[in-house]
Amino acid sequence: MIFELLDAISAMALLLISASMLQLVLLKHKQMKAETLSRTQDEIYRSEKMRPLLNRVVRQSQGVDWNMEMLFENAEIREEAFEALNYCEYLCMGIANGIFNEQIIKSFYGTQILIIATHFRRVIKELRYQSNAPDNFRYLYKVAENWGGWK
Repeated sequence: MIFELLDAISAMALLLISASMLQLVLLKHKQMKAETLSRTQDEIYRSEKMRPLLNRVVRQSQGVDWNMEMLFENAEIREEAFEALNYCEYLCMGIANGIFNEQIIKSFYGTQILIIATHFRRVIKELRYQSNAPDNFRYLYKVAENWGGWK
């Protein structure tokens, strides 16, 4: 009888410990999600100059399938294009690593990211080939595949 009582007490204690551990895990998950949302919002408001730049690059890219030769003909467009590509890669890397919230980035920059990735796809491929670095802009490429459905 005493052993059965001790077994029941042990089982209850283990159940209480498990419930407490689960509660801590859920609390930590909620905290991490809130931190991700906060970092995403901070990035969006911190980088106010990037949205006009992305929009400019998108406007300049309408109807153009860029390649490296075309970019090197105009230094200003080349500079803005690479700044936009690098910023898009930065955002996509943040999404992939859980630093930024994908839905918020997609709602603010989704169209620009997809248009830039599509119009500079050939440039990305040429850069990968010329530099023998197949991972150049891999996060941007992956997000464009997921959001835009291209491969």
